[in-house]
Amino acid sequence: MRAWQYDRYGGPEVLRLADVPEPEAGAGELLIRIAAASVNAADWHLMRGDPLMVRAVTGFGARPRRVTTIGSDIAGLVEAVGDGVEGFAVGDRVIAEVDTGGAAGLVAVRATGVAAAPVSLRLAEAAAIPMAGITALRAVRDGAHVGAGDRVVVNGASGGVGTFAVQLAVAMGAEVTAITSARNRELVAGLGASRVVAYDEEDVATSVRDADAVVDIVGLLTIAQLRRMVRPRGRVVLVGGNGGRWLGPAARMLGAVFVNPFVREALHPVMDSGPRGEGLATLAALVDAGAVRPVIEREFAFDDVPTAIAHLETGRTRGKLVIPVAELD
Repeated sequence: MRAWQYDRYGGPEVLRLADVPEPEAGAGELLIRIAAASVNAADWHLMRGDPLMVRAVTGFGARPRRVTTIGSDIAGLVEAVGDGVEGFAVGDRVIAEVDTGGAAGLVAVRATGVAAAPVSLRLAEAAAIPMAGITALRAVRDGAHVGAGDRVVVNGASGGVGTFAVQLAVAMGAEVTAITSARNRELVAGLGASRVVAYDEEDVATSVRDADAVVDIVGLLTIAQLRRMVRPRGRVVLVGGNGGRWLGPAARMLGAVFVNPFVREALHPVMDSGPRGEGLATLAALVDAGAVRPVIEREFAFDDVPTAIAHLETGRTRGKLVIPVAELD
C-alpha cells in the first residue's frame, strides 16, 4: 500500500510517498481501510521534532527512531477484527484517532480508540472529527464543566479545536464569546457564538471579563490575563500554548499545575489521557443530533499531503483539512 512517511526531522520536504507492507490486526486491534484522513498541528510537530522534548520520545538527533507514517485522524471501514475485540464487525463505518499512520491505505488501531462514524456524514467529513473533537470535548466538558447558562470564552475559535469547542459549549447551554480574527467573524457566529471579539481589532486581554470559564487554544495570552477574564473561582482551561524550544506547551501546562493551588481560579491543562472511543461516540451522537458539525476548510488530494501540511503550518486554517484516500461510501 502507499503511505506518506518521513525518516528525518524537518518540514513538508521530508515527506515521501512509499510502498509499504499492509499491517495486520493484532489482539485487541481493528484493521481499518482508510477512506479519509485529516491532519492536525500535532502531526507537523512530530515531523519536525518540535519542541525538542518530542525527540526524547521519538529519537534525538536528525532522525526519529523509526520511519513514521504521518496522520492521526482517520475514517474508514473495518477490514479485519483482531482477537478479543467485541462490538465491531467487518464492514463497519468507523472513526479513530491513531498515534500515527493515517496517510495510508490501511492502519491497525486499538479498538478502545475507535467508534462508529456518524451516519449523517460522509466518511471524508467524519475524518475531521477525532483529534480536534476529542480535545475540544475534554476542554469544554471535562475541564470547563460547562453547563446551561454559563458564560464561556473560546480563544482561538476558528481552528480545528476551536470550531468544535464553540459548538460543544453552545450545545451544553452556554453563552459563548468567541475570540478570533475579523475575517473569521461570520464563521464562528454561524457556529452559535453570541459575541465575537476580533483580536486584530481590539485588545482581547481587556475586553472580556466575568466569564465562568475560558478555553484557551492559542496560548498567546498569559495565565494572569486569562484569569482576569473569568469571575472569582472561574475556570481557565489550557489547550495549547508557547513555552520555548525545549518544552513547548508543556512548560505552560506545568506552570499552571504549579500555580493552581495558590489562585482562586481553577486552572486546568488539557492532557492527552485515556481511551478515545467513549469521546468519539459522544461526538458522533452530537453530530447525528445536529448539535455539532465538523468545519472543513478544504480537501487535499492524497498526492498533495505535503502541501496540506505546509498550509496547516501557516496557523491560519479555518476548521480542518481533510485528505480523501479511497471512495468507500
